[in-house]
Formats: sequence, structure tokens, C-alpha cells
Amino acid sequence: MSHVKVLVAVLCCLLSSPLMAAGDDSAFYHINEERLEYVKATEHAASNNDKLLLLVIGANWCHDSRALAEYLQTSEVSNVIQQHYELAVIDAAWLDNLSHVLTRYNHPAYFGTPSVMVIAPDSATLLNRDSVQRWQSAHSESAGSFAHYLSSQAENGNTVKSPDDHNVPAALSTFEQQQAEVLYQAYAKLGPLLAAESKQQLPDRTTLDKMWNEVRRFRYQLQHDLVELHRRNTVEESDLPEYAPLKTM
Repeated sequence: MSHVKVLVAVLCCLLSSPLMAAGDDSAFYHINEERLEYVKATEHAASNNDKLLLLVIGANWCHDSRALAEYLQTSEVSNVIQQHYELAVIDAAWLDNLSHVLTRYNHPAYFGTPSVMVIAPDSATLLNRDSVQRWQSAHSESAGSFAHYLSSQAENGNTVKSPDDHNVPAALSTFEQQQAEVLYQAYAKLGPLLAAESKQQLPDRTTLDKMWNEVRRFRYQLQHDLVELHRRNTVEESDLPEYAPLKTM
């Protein structure tokens, strides 16, 4: 087992260890400098074509992202997408800050790669908030299960094409933005370490391992808590959880 593959086993987390350089010509995920404009254009196309927007955030170094990329290129998945969706694929690179894209959908942070978001374009509403996390373990799924999931989401989405998800309680919106900033600050420190590890330029993984495990626990818990909070009709400040500061940051 290679040095990098050992890291995969040790971390055992949603965002897998780097195994492919972000600039590899064979990479599925490509950085688009105008990410927001690209997503907005795809959203506009979805609205015009009476389809849903399928937003996928992945990274070439993540084995779950690469598994999802394989599913996306199968006929059974691509047929569902052609019928029901306009697809936008975003490269998270080395844990880039994507809040400028995701805030549009009341989901300012991604908690793992890949993240699969089904969006009603006319209202910019995230329809699958409760199950976004499922595809962060895409390597454990299959093209068939992904095709079935997308078909089910399309069927449900077409019956509630313009739900109003923008009336998020002020306390929840502020809390979500604050915690997203904490997460992105952690990503800003983890990303360069992951990039160095991918090039075998990180002689000591101790710091990376400690930071990764702490951030993993935080983002898992935050994602779970936000799903639960968004299910409520009202959210008061007293309902909001508190998290210990990230010591490794």
C-alpha cells in the first residue's frame, strides 16, 4: 500500500486522501474561475427547460468524488439527468471557499465531497437538504442507486417546483453563516496540507491527522444539526447548539 493510500485508511473520512493531482488532464472536476456565473447560467437553463438544477461539488483527489464521476458518465445516470436536470459540476480543488456560490441556496458550506444538491431553479431552493450527505460516501453506492435517487428526487421536485425555502429564521441564518466561516477557516489550513501530502511533500502527517480528525467531527455534527434545525418552523437562539473551539486551528 502506497504512502498516500495509507493516509486514506488512517483518515477514514468523507473527504478522501489525495490520489490524483488537481491539474491532471484526465481529471473529471475542473476549476472554473467564474463559478458563480457558471452555476447561475446553468440554473437559468434549468428554468428555461423546465428542469431541476443538479449541482455537484467534488474534488479529483477524493475517491468518493471519483466514484460519483464514474456514475455520472454511465448511460443509466446520464439518461436521467438529460430528462430531468441541468448539470453543473464544481471543483472544490483543495477545499476552496464556495460560500459565494452556496449562499444562493441557503447552504453556505459543503461538509464533504462529493456533495450532490438538487435545486428548484425558479426559487433557488435546495430540495434534498436532508440527504445531501448520502453521496459523500458515493464509493459505497452504485450507478444504479444514484440513478434511482435522481429519478426519485426529480419526481418529488416536479410536484413542489417552487417551494419557499428563503424564509429561514434570522437566528438560524446568522448561526449557519458563522459556522460556515469557522469551517472555511479550517479548510484554508487543511487544504495546503492535503496538497502537500498529494505530492509527498509532507514529511510528518501528525499535524494533518490531528487537524483532520477534529474538523471531521465538527463538520459531521454541524451538518447533522443544520438539517434538524431547518426542519423546524421556528428557531430561537436558545435552540442553537454550541461547539467547542477547534483546538488544532
